[in-house]
Amino acid sequence: MRRRRLWGSGLVLLLVAGCAPAGRPQLPRLGSPSIEARFEARLAERRAHAGFAEGNYSAWVHRPSGQDPPGLTLRTRLVAPDAFRFRVDALFGNAVDLSGHGDTLVIDAPALNLTAVTDAGGDRSRRQDISGWVCRALAATWSPPASAWAQGEAADSAWRVRWTEAEDSLELVVSMAGLPRTVRVHPAGGSPIALGYERWQSWNGVMWPARLVAKDDEGRLSVTLQPESMRLMAHDATAATALRIPDGALRLSRSRLRAWVSRIAGEATADTSR
Repeated sequence: MRRRRLWGSGLVLLLVAGCAPAGRPQLPRLGSPSIEARFEARLAERRAHAGFAEGNYSAWVHRPSGQDPPGLTLRTRLVAPDAFRFRVDALFGNAVDLSGHGDTLVIDAPALNLTAVTDAGGDRSRRQDISGWVCRALAATWSPPASAWAQGEAADSAWRVRWTEAEDSLELVVSMAGLPRTVRVHPAGGSPIALGYERWQSWNGVMWPARLVAKDDEGRLSVTLQPESMRLMAHDATAATALRIPDGALRLSRSRLRAWVSRIAGEATADTSR
């Protein structure tokens, strides 16, 4: 009996030794080709199955120098590649309705007593496609050129790539899973803006940003967007992309619109009751 026990123990040890890995387990290799392939696969998935996105976002604004205003619910519709609509509801009707297509923006804000439309005028360069930038930011459909991947570098278990679009400098950090982690946009002649994709979630079988934080480099203001409900589809034939311009809308230049937005943001963050 003792011999049988010894043989049995020896056999178990041999089996365990045979199943054990030789040496330390190999970690996945961090490099451009593998991460780029995963990134392109995820990007193709979002483009193919989330060309139309509709849902509700919770939004919070944080300003270190003052009190934060209350959070709000943002009703959102995105139609790739360059159309969107944001609505903030009031007690009766809409408080703010902002829509865009290409370089044209329409704002209808009864709560602010403002109805206006603006476009880029004769400038049709890509950097004026503000609606396209909005869609890319929320859907994370950034698309670096092949040369950017080849010249990229490892960064904290991720891969960093840099490239230029119409004089604007962009920097994208992609996780090993192939999902964007951060994007930094430095406009020509403007202040850099950082976007952090802090969380991802599957909606309708598609990985989608579940928490996005946008902030300026100087830390004056940050905005957090978090979807509470989303509907993702390849397309929606009923989703019209033509903008409806309200009667009597003011024609504002882009600089004038920026002045209005700065004023609204300043007043909202200075007084939480407004």
